[in-house]
Amino acid sequence: MIKKSPVHSGRILRETVLPEAGISVSEAALALGVSEQVLQRILAEEMPLSAALCLKIARLFDSSPEMWIRLEASYDLHQARLNETVAESLMRIVPATPRSRFAA
Repeated sequence: MIKKSPVHSGRILRETVLPEAGISVSEAALALGVSEQVLQRILAEEMPLSAALCLKIARLFDSSPEMWIRLEASYDLHQARLNETVAESLMRIVPATPRSRFAA
């Protein structure tokens, strides 16, 4: 089974949520209390959603903040796994083993 890569939350906002709601980027930015530039960067998949923005988006579009934060976390983890620097640093980490409560 081929697993799809997670989608950036900005793509979902850009391609689905804003068009279905009939809200422009400037209207959404104003309603969310962010600059249009910030929202444009999110929609361009250049900037992640903060927890606070997940709450605001969920309120504006009558959805769940947990859904938005999970989308963001899933995308961020996927990107981190693809990052060679992260992969190299992971290889240098030796997993900790639990210490016995009875060890001297």
